[in-house]
Amino acid sequence: MFLAAFTIYIEPLLIIIIIYTYIIRYVQQTSPLHRKRRKANQRNMIVIRRTLILLFCLILVGIPSLVILFIYIITGYLTSFVYDIQLLNISIDLTLTTIVLACITPKIRSIFRRNQKRQTSRQNTSESILDQRSQET
Repeated sequence: MFLAAFTIYIEPLLIIIIIYTYIIRYVQQTSPLHRKRRKANQRNMIVIRRTLILLFCLILVGIPSLVILFIYIITGYLTSFVYDIQLLNISIDLTLTTIVLACITPKIRSIFRRNQKRQTSRQNTSESILDQRSQET
């Protein structure tokens, strides 16, 4: 049972942490000059913050699965609604991960903002045209 918990929950988190550690070390090695070091440190902090936000969301969503697993280990019995909870958990996880990645990635965030500005400008333009037409009549 512990092996199942390790394989399902802990092993993917360890792999993600190892990959992000490797990415951070690689980013640190790309700027050897002292002036660039400060920018590299700021960049590293941004990467670490984004990684921690994503990991926190993944851990938070995985808690119900872990609780269900521990209940099964203790009682040896699973109720019929466990599959529904797991399906809901996976759906929430995928949705939340997509939203978080869209929010913490600057390029995607700027695309959303640009599209939002276009929509508001189109609405303002169409409203002004309608106002002009209503004033003409």
